[in-house]
Amino acid sequence: MNIAFALSLIGSVMGVVVSTLSFRFGAARGWERYRLLALVALTASLFGITDAFSSIDVAPPTLLAAIRCQGAVGALHVAGWVLYTQSYLRLQPSRWERLLVLSLVALAPAWLVPGWMIGTKETRFTIEWLHVTYANPETTILGGAAFSFETVAMLVPLMHYARAKRAGVRDAGVHLSAGLAIWLASIHDTLVTLDLFHDPLLLSLAFLITLSILGFAVTRSFVENARALEVMSATLERLVEERTHALVTTKQNLLLAEKMAALGHLAAGVAHEINNPAAAITANLTYLREGMTRKSPPADALECVDESLESVGRIAKIVRQLLEAGRTAASAPRIVHNMSVSRAVRQAVSEAKLHFGSRITASVDVGDDLRAKGDVDALVQVLVNVIVNGAQAIEPERTDGRLSIRAREIEGRISIEVTDNGAGMSEETKRRMFEPFFTTKPFGLGTGLGLPVSLGLVRSMGGDLRVESRAGMTTVHIELERSTLLDVESAPALRAS
Repeated sequence: MNIAFALSLIGSVMGVVVSTLSFRFGAARGWERYRLLALVALTASLFGITDAFSSIDVAPPTLLAAIRCQGAVGALHVAGWVLYTQSYLRLQPSRWERLLVLSLVALAPAWLVPGWMIGTKETRFTIEWLHVTYANPETTILGGAAFSFETVAMLVPLMHYARAKRAGVRDAGVHLSAGLAIWLASIHDTLVTLDLFHDPLLLSLAFLITLSILGFAVTRSFVENARALEVMSATLERLVEERTHALVTTKQNLLLAEKMAALGHLAAGVAHEINNPAAAITANLTYLREGMTRKSPPADALECVDESLESVGRIAKIVRQLLEAGRTAASAPRIVHNMSVSRAVRQAVSEAKLHFGSRITASVDVGDDLRAKGDVDALVQVLVNVIVNGAQAIEPERTDGRLSIRAREIEGRISIEVTDNGAGMSEETKRRMFEPFFTTKPFGLGTGLGLPVSLGLVRSMGGDLRVESRAGMTTVHIELERSTLLDVESAPALRAS
């Protein structure tokens, strides 16, 4: 083994390494421009293998075959440089550059045809100080023209890199130096093979240097990108931590603001609802006190007392509903008993009829086999609220008012539907119907707490309450969990009108 042979093998190994790195890096997103460097490095590796035969003693047919392969690989190598340059610099290939690449690819198999590019004769010369003897097959006129074409074609990527270097493109100067080394070495070796002077062939050494430079550039870019990614990751983690802390703080402040807004809204509603009856009580007491001061009680004193008691009762009703709403919101789901739906409906209808009497027809359709998880008293309160709301939605002067209460089992849950044929709800009423203290009823007939409290009670039983309304009909759906336990107090099925 001599030094020329060793350099050829080392360059070949280096080409395999750089080709593998480039292919792996080029598969990553954002690194696609290095993908075609694998072709440049692989053809350089193959050139090193074929070039090694010219510096060792082999049979003439083997040498000729190796040199023909070397010519084919050289054409592909130049084509690889053109394609890689376009990819690295993100250039749009022109029509003549496409034609150039196609010509180089077509030229590669022509080198493999015996006698076309390489003749049968060979000359040998020795570099004494290296102790290397080179075998130099003669090149035909066609082979010389092909080699000249490849040498000129190599100037295309060099010109692109020269312009990119002037434009300040990163590593453009590195690629220019690598390509220039190969181009100068090919010129030198051409002159040597023409027997103009005897020097060592430098193309294998140029490939080794070029691959080392390009491999270093790719590796450096990878390391720098990895460090930049690490810095970005640390910065992102810090920003996420800061944003998360700010978000938690903002969320806490927003929650506090919502609580304060809800408290203010509740206080305003309570003040509004209590202010009128309280004003009536104050006015009556002042009136009675003035009469007692004159030692002559007014003739309507009893009416004043009755009106005050009525106002006190209204205030007590509001306080009672507020307390119930507070218990519902503050307690965990506490209602888990087994109950008969028919018994709850029967009791609710009986209590609700006290509010609307016989002016409205109520029809009930509830099976005696329907049992739900919950509490009878709570369900009765909800049904009374819903039934009374439905009755009050029907104009007092109407004689065809109807209420329908129906219960059935749907997909393992108990569904209770209360339907009235009243005027229906407006869009604003639908939007605000569960808002505390919102009511469409005249003063004294409603507090605006019935539906909000009912919704809380139903949800505390693991169910849900929703309302569907259109002109001429409103239906309240109450859904509860079905119970499979028997209730000894269950009432018979209701089929009443």
